[in-house]
Amino acid sequence: EQEKRKLQLFHYNNGQKVKKISSPLESALSEWVSVSNRYFLLAFFPSGQISFSVDPKRVKPEIVFSPGNKPLNLRLLATEKSYSGLSARKNGLEKTLSLGLFSFISVFFIHILNFFYGIFGNYGWSICLLTLIIQIFMFPLTKKNIKSAEAMKRIQPYVKKLQAQYKDDPKRMNEELLNLYRVQKANPLGGCLPVLIQIPIFWSLFTMLQGLVELRGAPFIFWLTDLSRPDVLFGHLPAFLPFIGGWTIGPLPLLMGATMFFQQKISITDPSQKMLLLMPVFFTFIFLKFPSGLVLYWLTSNIITLAQHILLKKLK
Repeated sequence: EQEKRKLQLFHYNNGQKVKKISSPLESALSEWVSVSNRYFLLAFFPSGQISFSVDPKRVKPEIVFSPGNKPLNLRLLATEKSYSGLSARKNGLEKTLSLGLFSFISVFFIHILNFFYGIFGNYGWSICLLTLIIQIFMFPLTKKNIKSAEAMKRIQPYVKKLQAQYKDDPKRMNEELLNLYRVQKANPLGGCLPVLIQIPIFWSLFTMLQGLVELRGAPFIFWLTDLSRPDVLFGHLPAFLPFIGGWTIGPLPLLMGATMFFQQKISITDPSQKMLLLMPVFFTFIFLKFPSGLVLYWLTSNIITLAQHILLKKLK
């Protein structure tokens, strides 16, 4: 079921970029045209230039070749969508992988993950180690973010006092708040820059782990026998539940949600932000349908961030 993703079509001609086919197309073809799902790809290579047409909006899109009065001569490639395997062919087929906006970062992580797999022989532990290294690399940003949150939490009583005192004079209130931030060395936007810098890294890992064919059938430990599939240890949610009825459920996304809750709880600086504690509940339900490898990354990241937060508090 997890492999039933909408088919994607791409085509490539000499001297041009690999292009995704998202609307009905009639064109000349000199290199290849492909159709693929999450993990597998089928590519057609003509012996010479040929015309073809396709409508990707159809439920079962068909690639129609028009050789005219020439004999149709095609070479066919059916393969899994492994970055190393496709890029080794030197014909642009690796561009058919869905690696997101920051694909160059995703490719870098694929190489590191495969390197770790060569050492440990287990993609689960490789994901954990990759996450640990990324978190260590980003620790200065995490530290700055935590310190900024702690500073804002410390001055909240003074902020509320000033807001109440100058509620009828917004200009004076802003001046007093800016003065308070300056004296207490607190920056209400201090946590934004570290988060913005981390977004490309997190998004690259997110998109990479969703479609990494190496995780297909790859076991981790105990009940996790396929990191490309959701954790299903606890079976299915009752069918009568709206929206989520019938979804599979397992301990991995539940642990992810729990660690996210504690992470949010110790990070909240303003009592008015208590609603943010509902986010882990929302994310837990979303992650029920995600591949176990992706949930494992998120869980490991949460645990490491929590450990960093606790360590910084003890070192204060």
